[in-house]
Order: sequence, then C-alpha cells, then structure tokens
Amino acid sequence: MHRLGRIIVVLVVAVVAASAAVAISAAATFGGGADGRQQTVRPPRATSPKAKSNQRAARLDAASLITKLTLPAGATRVPAEPAHDHGYLKPMPVLELESASETAHAWWTAPGDPASVLAAIEANPPAGATQDGSGSAGNSKTGSSALDVDYQWPPIAGVLGSRVLQVTVTSIGGGRTGVLAESQSDWIVPRPASERIPAATRVVQIASAVPGAADGGSVTVTRDGQIRSIVALLNRLPIEQPGVTPCPLLSDPRTITMTFRGRASGPALAVLRFADYRPWRAADSNQCAPVELSIGGRRRPELDGGDFIKRIERIIGLSIT
Repeated sequence: MHRLGRIIVVLVVAVVAASAAVAISAAATFGGGADGRQQTVRPPRATSPKAKSNQRAARLDAASLITKLTLPAGATRVPAEPAHDHGYLKPMPVLELESASETAHAWWTAPGDPASVLAAIEANPPAGATQDGSGSAGNSKTGSSALDVDYQWPPIAGVLGSRVLQVTVTSIGGGRTGVLAESQSDWIVPRPASERIPAATRVVQIASAVPGAADGGSVTVTRDGQIRSIVALLNRLPIEQPGVTPCPLLSDPRTITMTFRGRASGPALAVLRFADYRPWRAADSNQCAPVELSIGGRRRPELDGGDFIKRIERIIGLSIT
C-alpha cells in the first residue's frame, strides 16, 4: 500500500473537494487474466439492497477511520492541501486500486518537524487499529522529504473487507508540518440472488477430465438428501471479491464438471467447472483457481470454493478427483 518507498515522489491526480475537510470517492478497478499472470476480478455496480447497504457502510466507515486519528497538541485541521508540501500531501484516488471501496481524506498542519509529529501519532495510535508499516520518500532536487505510517482494522464479516488508514507528514516551512490522512474501506460484494443453483435439481452428474486421457471418470448423484446438501453447499459459496492476485504458473488442469438437471435426460439447469492443477490433489479453490458457474446457460460471477471438492466427496462418500 505504501506510496512513499521511493526516491522521487510521483504526484498522483486526486479528486479534491476544496470546501470539505473530508472528501469521499468510489474506487476504480480493472479486468485481466490468470495462470501465471494476474487474476483480476472486476466489481459489479452496487444494485442489490445488500450491495448498496455494504457500499454505504464502507462510505461511512472510511470517514469514521479518519476521526480515529489523534493529532499532536497544536494541530489545526485545514480544508485543503497545505501549501509548500512539494506534492507529498496530494491524496490518491484510492490507496488500493483493485477493490470495491470508498475512501476519505483530511489535512492538518501541526507545530514541529515531521519526525516528531509522526512519533506523536505513533505514540497514540487510532483506536482498534494495528500498525501495518511505514515508509519514507525524498527528492534530491528539492531537498524535500516525507514520512508515512499505515494502520489497519479487522474486517466486518459480510459487510467490510480491508480497512486501512495512511498518514503522511512533510515539512511545509515555518516550523510546521503538513499532515494528510487517507482512509479506505472495502465493501463486500454480495453474491447475486440470481446466482443460485435451482432447487428443482434432481440429478447431479460429476465428471473429471484428465489431460491426455479419454475419460477421467464420472459419477451420477440421484439421492435427494445428497443433492440438497450439494446444492446448499454451493449456494453458500461467496463470489470472488474484486482484486488483483499474482498467480503462479499452473499446468495440466484436470477439469471437474458438475451438471445439474431436473431429470437425467433433461436440460442442464446449471453447470459448474473447476480446474484442479497438478499435482491433482484437489487444491482449494481461490482467486487463482476459481469456481466457474453457469445457470440457465448464462455465465455468473466466479466463486471462491475453498475446500468444496473435499466437502462434496464427504457428502456422497466417493472420490471425484
């Protein structure tokens, strides 16, 4: 998250509300690939009541994190970026780009040099936070420099994910230090109501395709209790949250496909696919190995399956890998 750990400071264009002490903005995200590259999940718009509620909670939380900061005696809150800060106190649009998030920022000026101001902040950290690192930057041409410290709070299950605060300090002359506090609160993107395997499922066909082999094996599940348990398990899986994850180079995928039907010869109500890579031990699903799900022939957001394969094997009493 640190932006100061470099020799030459890079100025970042930010959205600044000149008349407000705290400005709030929504984060931007990207799309991308996987398998030895970066796996990127793009957040959808907050359209459902739950998504809107989580986004609203993040907006309020981001502003609240700013208020938890305790400044040293004599600090004065100011409505805009302090002059003579050499650009160190320009807020970034977001601290962590690849997420569904809300941000806030605020400025102060305080008596003393940057090191003493930052030391006072660290001596009285924000309530409930843990320090998550620190950094510094300098510009040899101007002789200017800046220091920063980062804090984080625990997530709130089902509502908020990463919750962070970065404090940057730099000399602005006249024996005073400029202070920028930037916060970011990620909101949990809920699984859409449309992404549910239909309750009308009466048959689950599971096939494993091994690279280089004609047939990796298959099993058909028809017991009502087992089917209900499988459907309930999969319908509880969360969607992959927005973000960019560096992925290792994965090879030789063994694809596990689950087809859900209302009857053995009926059309597919839903199709699940999961790639289990060498050494083919049904590694847990994660952002680099997500669960793909289509319902009614339409692709849905990818799921974070965790150890869902092992749990399904326990339900049916058979190995499917």
